[in-house]
Amino acid sequence: MKKLNKFYKITLVEENSWGRGKFSLVVHAIHIESSSVIAEAVFAWDKGLSAVRPGSVSVLEEFRRKGIATELYKFTEEYTGLKLKPSLDQSSDAQHFWNYYSKL
Repeated sequence: MKKLNKFYKITLVEENSWGRGKFSLVVHAIHIESSSVIAEAVFAWDKGLSAVRPGSVSVLEEFRRKGIATELYKFTEEYTGLKLKPSLDQSSDAQHFWNYYSKL
């Protein structure tokens, strides 16, 4: 599943099962011109609890504040059919982002 934007595309890279309905999802934003990864997000998906939480999100500094992390989250919600829940262990940056994202 891929989603195109002006200068990057979002794609699911991996879906790994941990057993008992638990999965990890790895989603990348790939720069179209250079084919390089400019952002990565890892999500924990518990199908039994119908819960998806971000584990880690990283966007290269030069591409921050351009909506890429938001698109990674939206892509994952579309892929799983679930609204994301906040991580249980957030950095201050993650808290600020979540406060913004949860109001969309």
